[in-house]
Amino acid sequence: MEQKRLLLAIGLSFLIFFLWSITFGPKPQKQAVAPEEQQTASPAPVPTVAPSETTTTSREEAPKPLVEEAAQPAASLSPARYITVDTPLFRIELSERGGAVVSMILKKFRETVEKDSPKKELVPQELREGTVLLSLSAFSADPLVNGIYSVDTSQENITVDTEPRTIRFRKDLGNGISVERAYHIVPDSYVIDMDITVINGGDQSMKSGIQIGLLDVFDKDAGAYGFIGPSGLINGKLEQVKVKKIEKNNQLDGKIRWVATERLYFINSLMSKEPIDGRMLLAHKDNVIENQLVTKEQAFAPGERH
Repeated sequence: MEQKRLLLAIGLSFLIFFLWSITFGPKPQKQAVAPEEQQTASPAPVPTVAPSETTTTSREEAPKPLVEEAAQPAASLSPARYITVDTPLFRIELSERGGAVVSMILKKFRETVEKDSPKKELVPQELREGTVLLSLSAFSADPLVNGIYSVDTSQENITVDTEPRTIRFRKDLGNGISVERAYHIVPDSYVIDMDITVINGGDQSMKSGIQIGLLDVFDKDAGAYGFIGPSGLINGKLEQVKVKKIEKNNQLDGKIRWVATERLYFINSLMSKEPIDGRMLLAHKDNVIENQLVTKEQAFAPGERH
């Protein structure tokens, strides 16, 4: 029943997916939202996952949520470049700081039904550091969330109207450890592939989990007919946690297919190409909600890429 309701909701909504895969490389080589024109949005498919064991909650060694990290003022931080990518469907802005998504504007939708309403922005201004925030459990979140990444392009304005384009960010963490994240953007889809690679170029093994968080802003006093808040597909079952219940139900473990933040008309989702063993970790501070996908720790031998 819940899965059927989700598919129906997607069919009636406008869906944005951040499609996430962990790359295994060689060794060691506010008001009602209205469309600008009358059109039908094509729903993105949500693969069905066979049910497994019942979702369980475990509070041992829980990673620290990124809400507090992202809420810190950036006045004392080094300046970062912003890479703006324009497609026929949307404009996305990526920051060298954290490799985060700081803006995503939908060109065919507006904030309200008014003709002079601005285009729909999916990343609220309150999220100073953006969303899709990456961290590793073996390291402090700050270097990855607030640190400056190197980017494989000197362009700050890129148009993707005929051919796909991949933009790669890299952050060195010291001792030979580095992280790469690549956004693959195509001109005719709202789906964005994001590949994450952890590289151990040092001479010692390490163990770490990968953590990536979706942040959104919710009005606690706003009413709605549908669900608004964090959700995920865990062990083949749709899990939706009301904002007021996050404090008591902030961690769900199991086989995770995707995690998301849902609004009345839009859903931002982080989707793995294959179900992964991990947890959905939730946090709520003021009106900022975080839904973080956390993988189980894995070993990184010297010279390995995962």
